[in-house]
Amino acid sequence: FRYLLLNKNIGYMFDSPEAVDQVSKTATITILNKSSILFCEGDIPNGWYLIVDGSVDVIIRYFLIAEDCLFDSDIDETSDFAHLMDSMHLDIKVDKLKRIKTLCENDVFGQHSYYLDKRRSATIVGVSSETILMKFPESTLKNTESLIRLTRIFAINKSLIHSALPRLRDDQLLLINGFSEEIKLPAGRKITE
Repeated sequence: FRYLLLNKNIGYMFDSPEAVDQVSKTATITILNKSSILFCEGDIPNGWYLIVDGSVDVIIRYFLIAEDCLFDSDIDETSDFAHLMDSMHLDIKVDKLKRIKTLCENDVFGQHSYYLDKRRSATIVGVSSETILMKFPESTLKNTESLIRLTRIFAINKSLIHSALPRLRDDQLLLINGFSEEIKLPAGRKITE
């Protein structure tokens, strides 16, 4: 309970110590070895996670990205992902995988599938020799402050992203919303050049 209470990512999701206490009672420990797959893109979600120790890669398939959002090709990732492509039954001639992020200690992941009411939008693979995860059931996300906040943010962001990337399908917009983050900037601050 204390570990979760002091974690800022968990604190952001739940609005009271009592809510965190209830969540702590549902936690189970999962250990993920290096190169092991926790779940694959397209899987039905069965929980969300907090990294206690170690790290995981977040990997997506290129076909989910619109042509104006393609990443540069990386030959190392092609060879790194050969075993992953085999286990996912992907064709190297057609499918490409891209590591979009590495998550580390105290990061939370897997909850977006529930916020979006969608299947898994990425594949999670262990990076460390041993990654220790706390796993939580879906029921812990019902009626939380974060669900209410993110539902509002997703509704706003969908129309903004659609105006910026009009050729994206709704499922692609939802995927991008799942990775979006709300930040506040002072008026007049330069965002990009």
